[in-house]
Amino acid sequence: MKKGDDHCAFTWTMLPDEKEPNWGPVSELGKKLAKNYMPKTNEEAAQKALIRGSRLHGARYATFAKELLAEGLAGEAVLREGLRKFSRYRGEMLLGEHQSLDRHDMSKARMCFAHHDLPYEYLWTSTETEDENGFILEISYCPLYDVWQDMDALDVGKIYCEETYGALAEGYDLAAIEMQQSQCGGCQTCKICAREKR
Repeated sequence: MKKGDDHCAFTWTMLPDEKEPNWGPVSELGKKLAKNYMPKTNEEAAQKALIRGSRLHGARYATFAKELLAEGLAGEAVLREGLRKFSRYRGEMLLGEHQSLDRHDMSKARMCFAHHDLPYEYLWTSTETEDENGFILEISYCPLYDVWQDMDALDVGKIYCEETYGALAEGYDLAAIEMQQSQCGGCQTCKICAREKR
């Protein structure tokens, strides 16, 4: 898109003498990812697009994070600070959006995840509980963990989990959001506890 245009346009051209491409053998990962294409309904198309987008989010982070960690402790410090800044920003944006919504007497801690900027309610498999100790989300399937497994990147996934939620709580004006256990850290599920200020 050139500056000032109101849309993007692309043209793919096959040369007249173009040969049939040699795709090569299909990998196990290729077979797995192929399931995220060729939907049968519009609803399925939307869900598959969300899966692909979530995997891209996780893969982009992991790619940059690995490069930073290769720079040693200085690179890790930059990675962690960048995650905290971005997460605080996410929290601030979420809070601004949620302040104008009808919250139906939903607690602030639950609201943060019930209407999140990642599609928790559509893709993540989780259970929710809420008591005097806060709102607890226990996750058994996460597409970010899934892609980090595929990329052999659980180490950078663990850093993501360690740094994201505390800073998200600051931006959302909660007392805390704690990652109490994580799949990247070797647990069967991820457990997140969000607490409001008293």
